[in-house]
Formats: sequence, C-alpha cells, structure tokens
Amino acid sequence: ETVANNGFAYTLTEGGNAIYNVPMASYSLGDITLDFKHNFIDEGERSPAAAWLFYLKLPTGSRQKGMGSGNIDFGFGAALEKSYERWHGYLNLAYFVNGGHAPIQTYMNDIYFSYVAGGEFSVSKFLSIVAQLNGGTPLLKGTGMMQWDWPPLDLQAGVKGSHPLQKGDSPSLEWQLGFSEDLIADGPSIDITAFG
Repeated sequence: ETVANNGFAYTLTEGGNAIYNVPMASYSLGDITLDFKHNFIDEGERSPAAAWLFYLKLPTGSRQKGMGSGNIDFGFGAALEKSYERWHGYLNLAYFVNGGHAPIQTYMNDIYFSYVAGGEFSVSKFLSIVAQLNGGTPLLKGTGMMQWDWPPLDLQAGVKGSHPLQKGDSPSLEWQLGFSEDLIADGPSIDITAFG
C-alpha cells in the first residue's frame, strides 16, 4: 500500500542508517537459474531411480534495481523416485552455496538446504493428481522479522497430464495446473500462488 501498482521498493536500515535502498522500480529481468539433472540409476523392482542435480544462478539481474545479487550461486543435490502400481513417490534434497549480496551479507546464510517430498496418483494413463511439500532452511537470518528469518514451507497440489501428439514414441504435450500455499502463516513464502 506504500507504492504504486506494478512496482516495488524497499529499504533495509540498521541502527537508523539505510544500508540497502532500492527506489521504486517496475519489473525487469532478474537472476537466471540454470538447473541440470542426470539419471544415473534406473528404477528397479525394489530400488528407486536416482539422479544428481546441479544448479547455477547467473547474476543477470541488476543489483541497483533490486533484481539480483550481482554474484553467482550454485548448488547440488539428489533426486529419488519410486513407483508402485498407480502410486509414485519423490524425494529431492539439495545443498546451496550463496555467492553473497554485499550490502546485506551479514543477514544472509552462506549455506542453505532445500527439500521436496511428493506423491502422485495416476488417475489414468494421461492424468495424475500431485501433492508435494517444498521446504528448506532460511536464506536470511537476524533481521528480527519472522517473515524473513523463518524457514520456507509450502504445500503444492494440483493435476498434471501428458498427451502424445501422435501415435507411437512421438513428442507429447505436458501440462500442470495447481496452487501453492505457505504452511507457515508468517513465513517467507507467498501465501497462495496459482500456477499453470
């Protein structure tokens, strides 16, 4: 309510002095994250499929406009998947190294973790119901604001589909619809988000 629509602004003060100030700006390009995934174990009768994950955040956003940190971040992790008839379970664990953000570095954790635990039920060959928990450790610390210092924890739920464009092993149309809800009322995530 303190800025015009379709814009944002924020100021971080310490002891009455502004240590980071972003004047009101509209939307622009932020930091871009590339993620890579490689399956190295196929699912067996009793063993899950396993893949390694690698993340690289590039400093493509302007730090002066509040759209980026100006530094590279990276992370790595593992993903597991196991299916039984129409039921499918997923678990992702990841470790991240924060490249830093000079004006507010004393309030940032240098290392943080994230996880995803999910389940899926195949209603048909082409349609599934999905629910998952996304969480981790907080990126920020010591701000005195619960909304920033608490860990994120989101519940995502929705449906997804996969429809072959032709018969045989042709490309398929993949789609998802759902919502995400912050399970911690004062947590750092957006309260309700719809996605498609």
